[in-house]
Amino acid sequence: MPFDFIEGFDRYASTGSLGFQGRWLAALNSNNTAQLFTGRFGARCLRLRSLVGGGFIERLAKPSTRYGMQVAFKANHSAMKTVPYRIARWKAAGGAVQAAWGIDEMGRISVYNAANVAVFTSDGFEIANDGWTYIEMWVKHSATLGEVRLKINGETIYYGTNLNTGSLPIERIQFTYGDDDTIAGENTYFLDDMVTVYDEDDTPGESAALVFRPSADVSVDFTRLSGDTNADMVDEEQVDAEVTYNYSNTVGHTDIFELSDLTTTPEEIKAIFISIAARKEDSGTRQLEYFLVIDGTEYSLDIAYLGGSYEFYEVVVELNPATGLAWLPAEVNALRIGYRILE
Repeated sequence: MPFDFIEGFDRYASTGSLGFQGRWLAALNSNNTAQLFTGRFGARCLRLRSLVGGGFIERLAKPSTRYGMQVAFKANHSAMKTVPYRIARWKAAGGAVQAAWGIDEMGRISVYNAANVAVFTSDGFEIANDGWTYIEMWVKHSATLGEVRLKINGETIYYGTNLNTGSLPIERIQFTYGDDDTIAGENTYFLDDMVTVYDEDDTPGESAALVFRPSADVSVDFTRLSGDTNADMVDEEQVDAEVTYNYSNTVGHTDIFELSDLTTTPEEIKAIFISIAARKEDSGTRQLEYFLVIDGTEYSLDIAYLGGSYEFYEVVVELNPATGLAWLPAEVNALRIGYRILE
């Protein structure tokens, strides 16, 4: 299943290039706040809260005529608008909304088409009040033959066909705070455990994003800033930029680490999402390769061309590269991860 990205909101710094805006484009003003809070299963989530005026976060998506997005959602019903605004949006490259869902103050969920018409509002179903609900929505775009499938906690509660879901491919996803410049406190809600997929006929199903951090050195060449091991410098729960890090300017220098193990045994591992934060300190081209080590064999993931400020470099690995099959829990627990200076 082609995953676009996986988002747990767990690794972000509080501010700066490694904050959530390092991966999300954000239109904020002084009255719109986005903050990190304790998440669905104890890690972190993102709270979006509009006091007065509009605001949003959005991310570019893989251009696709079929796009699925799923996310854990929590809100107090009283913090939502009486008329549900289009909170989660599937958009074309130029910003036109192709489809959306929204929650009202009674906890009902509505689905909107490209003309901003509510084609569905739940009857007899309400999201949990101040509790987590997992929302999945898959959209097939077409001006006349569009389709939308909406699931709540894994149950399909709406499947619409022959809809107007726009005439352009989906290339952006967005979460809005509100669109009214006069209503105070509109649309305060929390997001966690988000997964998006493209070119598929459904969403991948309820998921949780678990964090695995370096736990011990295997072999290291980089110089650590302090501490007893190089793993100590990169094992923080949230990235801390210049507080702890490893550094080198020698081509070929490599660090390889053990990773922490799964704390539960999942029924299915849908993908592994690798995220590394790095920067360079000179004006020359600097390439950093990052890779997995499985049973002593390296499997290259990607090459990062570093800039002068910290950035996230990330990749989704859906299948075990050693077997070509879905990941097994024992394989994840045995994983090692490394990085190497190529230039």
